[in-house]
Amino acid sequence: MKCIDKREQNKKEIALLIIYALGLSLLANIFILRLLPKVVSNMSNYFGYELKASDLLTKYCMGIGVRLVGILIFLYIIKKFDFYKLFTFKIRKQYIIISWLFIAYIIANIELSDFNEVKVITIICMIIEAMSIGFFEEMVFRGTILPLFLEKWGKSKRGIFFSVFVSSGIFSILHLSNLFTGELPIAVFSQVIYTCIIGIAFSALFLRTNKNLLWCCLLHGFYDMASGFGDFSKVLNDNQEASKELVSIAPYLINICLFIPLLIYSLFLLRKVE
Repeated sequence: MKCIDKREQNKKEIALLIIYALGLSLLANIFILRLLPKVVSNMSNYFGYELKASDLLTKYCMGIGVRLVGILIFLYIIKKFDFYKLFTFKIRKQYIIISWLFIAYIIANIELSDFNEVKVITIICMIIEAMSIGFFEEMVFRGTILPLFLEKWGKSKRGIFFSVFVSSGIFSILHLSNLFTGELPIAVFSQVIYTCIIGIAFSALFLRTNKNLLWCCLLHGFYDMASGFGDFSKVLNDNQEASKELVSIAPYLINICLFIPLLIYSLFLLRKVE
C-alpha cells in the first residue's frame, strides 16, 4: 500500500513540476516574445511612430529589447531558485573539443548573402539579436527549467535522461505556436522535431561542461547568428507564393535527418554524465 502511495505521490510531483515548467516557458514565449512586442508597437503607434515589422532594423531592435527584458526576468528567477550556484562560467579548452559537432553545425548553418545594400548598423543589430536569442533561450531552458527537473531527479542516470527529454520536449512544443503566425504546418512540425533534438544537444553539452551556462549561451547565439545572415538574401515574393502552393515534404524530412547525427552524439555525451 505504501509503495502504491509513493508511486502516486511521485506521479503528482512529476505532473506539478511539468505544469510549473510549462508556466515558465509560456511566460518566456507568450508574454515576453509575443505580447511584449505588441505592447511596444501599440505604444509607439499611440505616440505617432509606426514600427514596420518588414523593416529588418526595426525587427532586430525589437528582438533585442524584449529579450533583454526576458533575460532580466529570468536572471531574477534563477537567483530566486539559487540555481546560479550550480553554474560554472570558465571556458576550458576541452569544451571546444567536446563541442566539435556543434561547431560543425554552426559553420554548416551559415547562409551567405548579398551585403551590398545592407547597412552596417543592420548587420550589427542582427548579430546582437542572435546572441540575445542564444542567451535568453539558454537561460530559460538550461538555466531554469532543466535545473528544476535535475534538482528532483538528477541523482540517477534515468532521472537525468528524464529531465533532459522533458525539458527539451517543452522547448520544442512551444514552437507549435508558429502555426498561428502563417507558417506552413509541415514546416512547423519539422521545426518541433529538430528543436527537440537541439534542446537535447544543448542539455547534454550543459551537463558535460560542468553546467557551463555561458558556453551554451555562446554556442546557441553563434548558431542563430549563422542562420541570421540569411535574412539579407533577396527572395522574390512570387517565389515565396509559389513555394506555398507547391509544398514538398522532402526538404523537411531531409532537414530532420540532418540533425540525427547531432542526436546520436548528444545521447553519447549523456551516457558519460555522472
